[in-house]
Amino acid sequence: MRQDIFCDNTYKVFPLIKHTHRTAGFVKVRGNNIGFTDLEDLMFGFKEVSDFRVEIVWQNDRDELDIFVELSKISDEDTLVNNLKELVQRTFGLVPRIKIGNNGDIAKAFEGTFNPVRVEDLR
Repeated sequence: MRQDIFCDNTYKVFPLIKHTHRTAGFVKVRGNNIGFTDLEDLMFGFKEVSDFRVEIVWQNDRDELDIFVELSKISDEDTLVNNLKELVQRTFGLVPRIKIGNNGDIAKAFEGTFNPVRVEDLR
């Protein structure tokens, strides 16, 4: 038994949970639950995606999911956008609007922020 994880007191039956510094939580968009960790895994599953940010907005009397993406390797932008849309639709049940941005813009927006928010609900 590892002493750094378990201690010799009444609370030794409870496992130690370590935070992995990942985005936590979920949001409901058009009746579909979107888990932040699932979305993060999906987005970083594409080797071309270097960073992303998500906004949920109310537009034209409905919820919209906007995903802002920065690319590290640009092969075929249109194909990548279509693949992202298809995978998000299969995973979460709704089609997002994908917007390609310049490298470093998301990092600049997070700069100086104590708790940067990768998924922002603006409804």
